[in-house]
Amino acid sequence: MREEKKEQEGEKGASSEEGKAAKVKASKPLMPTSTILRLLAELVRSYVGIATLIASYCYTAGQSELIKEDCSVLAFVLDHLLPHTQNSEDKDTPALARLFLASLAAAGTGTDAQVALVNEVKAALSRALAMAEGTEKHARLQAVMCIISTIMESCPSTSSFYSTAAAKTQHNGMNNIIRLFLKKGLVNDLARVPHSLDLSSPNMANTVNAALKPLETLSRIVNQPSSLFGGKGGSSKNKAEHDTVGTARDSNSNTQDQGIHRRQMGLTHTHNV
Repeated sequence: MREEKKEQEGEKGASSEEGKAAKVKASKPLMPTSTILRLLAELVRSYVGIATLIASYCYTAGQSELIKEDCSVLAFVLDHLLPHTQNSEDKDTPALARLFLASLAAAGTGTDAQVALVNEVKAALSRALAMAEGTEKHARLQAVMCIISTIMESCPSTSSFYSTAAAKTQHNGMNNIIRLFLKKGLVNDLARVPHSLDLSSPNMANTVNAALKPLETLSRIVNQPSSLFGGKGGSSKNKAEHDTVGTARDSNSNTQDQGIHRRQMGLTHTHNV
């Protein structure tokens, strides 16, 4: 009897372990997160309109175990997939998240996807600054600041639309993402980052250094007024001055021709007399 009970208990234990293994296998996703991000990046690059469709999609609370509240796809990627965390099972997720966001930044010029991306990056920076002091806060801040530099470099430059060397020099470094960041006041947000940090934190130096690179890029563009305003006005002014000089030269030449003609007429009349 005792042996039979032991056998029954062993069978129950084996069946329970098999049930747990089946549940774990069923809850495991079909594709890892990094693969999904890679596919989304390829779709954005290959098809027009996909970038806007992805940027405008929103999750609802309870849609997944990871979704605790209503948020957009970009907000979820910036807050949970972009930072490097120790608990992440897929180590390629942060790199592929950067690739996905960079593909959105490169999706044309002046698109709704770029506007949504800039707004979400700015909001993600504010959410990270509002967190309690800790390693996770600094990890999220550093990830957001690094992605700011990445998407500024990934966006097509405005100088590609100008053919002359002078125009390319005047518009050097400017693109639509940088223009949107300047319009949204990201320079002030980056400059105020140390105000929300604990100066005694061991991660303080790395976080401030991460903020300096995008701040330097944006400050350099701000200090080049010709890149924002000088191209069109200067060319129209030079054209107007050139037209004025040409008109004056034409009037002078006409006056000289009339004087010569009158002298010739006077000489002919004297000879006839």
